[in-house]
Amino acid sequence: MESELLETNGSIDVVWLELDQPAEIVDELARMLHPDEQRRVARLASPLERSRATVRLARRRQVLSDILSLPPELIDTRPHSSGQPRCVAESREPLFISASHCEEVGLIAVARDRTVGVDVEATHELPDPDQFAQWVAAVEELHEINELELGERPSACLRLWTRKEAYLKATGRGIGEGMHQVRVPLEPGPWELPFQPRPDGPDWLLFELETPRGGLNASLVMARHDSNVPRVTVTSR
Repeated sequence: MESELLETNGSIDVVWLELDQPAEIVDELARMLHPDEQRRVARLASPLERSRATVRLARRRQVLSDILSLPPELIDTRPHSSGQPRCVAESREPLFISASHCEEVGLIAVARDRTVGVDVEATHELPDPDQFAQWVAAVEELHEINELELGERPSACLRLWTRKEAYLKATGRGIGEGMHQVRVPLEPGPWELPFQPRPDGPDWLLFELETPRGGLNASLVMARHDSNVPRVTVTSR
């Protein structure tokens, strides 16, 4: 999964992060954070949460620094009017950003010309599949899940969860917008799969990401502007 970050217009950079790092690396990364980020980290309850948040925020700065060829301390991220985070640099086009984390694993996606969303979730965090499906699934999706064998339903619900979360992050509205209002494909392993999250709405593209360890599911979604599909490059740090 190791490779250099692309600098080609239209590419999507996806980066997996290992959040559990030695104390000396965490201390070094902490010096990279903006004071606002340092205050956010300090409010977290446990040393483990603070350590992982430090790595997550600093690595995001490093990823954006590599893409923009700017020092990490000059990276400025702020919410767009849609609610989705963007990276803004003087005299540069803004970058669209999405991030997720689950336990010791972090995930970042960066795009230049379209909105993106990512999500990663752990199997063991999934509630009772039947109750969860009632909460999350649209009517048609619920029918699909109920037609599956009992042993297949938990993984289908996990895919449903990550794909809807990724889409709602990309729109900048979050799960408060209502997961029942969004439809996603349920089949395993899609890559560059067009789907229509909302009736009569535009098409999006769905990518199921290979995860760095078992017990996880991860999704990337992006706005589909035309027939050209950006190259997705996956790296790890």
